[in-house]
Amino acid sequence: MREYTFYQDQKGTIWQRHHFSVKAKSLKEAKQIIEANNLSSDFVGDLADGQAIVFHKSEYLYDTLGSIAPEDNEGYATTIVLAPNRKTVCMNGLDPLVDGPQRKELRVFVWPYNLLPRDASDEEILKAWKNGPVPDPDYEDGDELYEVEIYTPDEFAERINDEYYFTTEYVRFIEITL
Repeated sequence: MREYTFYQDQKGTIWQRHHFSVKAKSLKEAKQIIEANNLSSDFVGDLADGQAIVFHKSEYLYDTLGSIAPEDNEGYATTIVLAPNRKTVCMNGLDPLVDGPQRKELRVFVWPYNLLPRDASDEEILKAWKNGPVPDPDYEDGDELYEVEIYTPDEFAERINDEYYFTTEYVRFIEITL
């Protein structure tokens, strides 16, 4: 029987200790230098000037290692199993390479005047678009369907440039999250 090697990557939390010294006339002055340099939020290694603040070394405090749940990582995976070729086998949350950070994009929505009023809210327009075509209430046979169409601004410009005129439709630009 063959043996296959896999990898499990886990994202976690750990404290890191940075050793540094402060050259001052007194402990009180040393503490003032620390506060003045905002060392409660800035990395001391970036601020070390070799004069007042001298950075020495860093170490990980492995006894503080903790795991992170996907809920605490914006839904993204915190445990990923990888095959020998480094391809993902499984994970416990969203794939940052596929689901990546969401981005907003501008879209153009077009709908017939008898589907929604001109002053319809963005939410009503998005709902009508997601629900798909609906039969025209003026036709009993249901052959005529009305729907909200969606375009990128470039697609919309192409439609206008190809001499399609919007005589019975309303247009709205809405920024949506993808």
